[in-house]
Amino acid sequence: MSDCDRLPASLRAGFFWNRYGFKGRGYVPRLIGRRFAREGDYVMQTKHGAKLVIDLTNLDIYATIFNSGGEWEPHIAKACHRLLRHTDVFFDIGANAGCISLDARAALGADIRMCLFEPQPSLSNSIRKSIAANGFNNVQVFEILLGNYDGIGELYLTSHAVHASMIPREKTSDKLVLPVYRVDTLIASGRCPPPDVIKMDTEGAELQILEGMRRTLMERSPTILFEADINMNRFGYNVLDLLKLIGSTGNYDFYANLPTGKLQIYEQQPTSDILAIASRHRHRVDKDWMDGNSGR
Repeated sequence: MSDCDRLPASLRAGFFWNRYGFKGRGYVPRLIGRRFAREGDYVMQTKHGAKLVIDLTNLDIYATIFNSGGEWEPHIAKACHRLLRHTDVFFDIGANAGCISLDARAALGADIRMCLFEPQPSLSNSIRKSIAANGFNNVQVFEILLGNYDGIGELYLTSHAVHASMIPREKTSDKLVLPVYRVDTLIASGRCPPPDVIKMDTEGAELQILEGMRRTLMERSPTILFEADINMNRFGYNVLDLLKLIGSTGNYDFYANLPTGKLQIYEQQPTSDILAIASRHRHRVDKDWMDGNSGR
């Protein structure tokens, strides 16, 4: 990972506060990035050496990545690394700063094609700069929303960029008006190749997005790593609705992706992240990946 001393003192202060501050570990770095940091394209590195160009308006995200050893949500990142193979097509839906995808690209090589979906302009712009800084090819960025229709939609912003959602979670929220596409439409039009592995974290919009890729699920059977947490409540569905939809399109096994980086067979235990393994990818889940308390 990059040396923190190479970054300006203001950014280093934000990273320090994110790790050691007694409160405001997200707020203070955001404040520093938005008000006190000098404009510029500052670069840090991911765990496996990919360059990340920092979005100063969301400095707290990059502080968390830095303080986590160059990873964002390590158990999700590790699952993506274990799932992906050369020549796969990877969809990162809710790419955030792009850390998971770009780190995987650095670790696994140029043969993996990637489509990163991030509707927030400042983050998607930083991802594009990061792709250029790394000289990566076969990586596309889509500054759009995904859903179960093609048209126009709204994204409601919060103080923390990772909580932006198509249904507001705060009483007063700024909003962005953006194009909405079904994944099926993007693939049929040739804008995206069909995916082999999908990572999805969209603050509750997961069911709508899956509805918009039914044809893709039936024809391609991608493996899907998705979030299933309390955000579902705002959208009016539950985890069983997600499992039913995915299961209706093909032969899948479901696992809880644990914070430890291990898997358990999903049996409705409390978990925020679920892995739906397509039958064609069952060999990618080996015994070493399974939690010792699992029944398999």
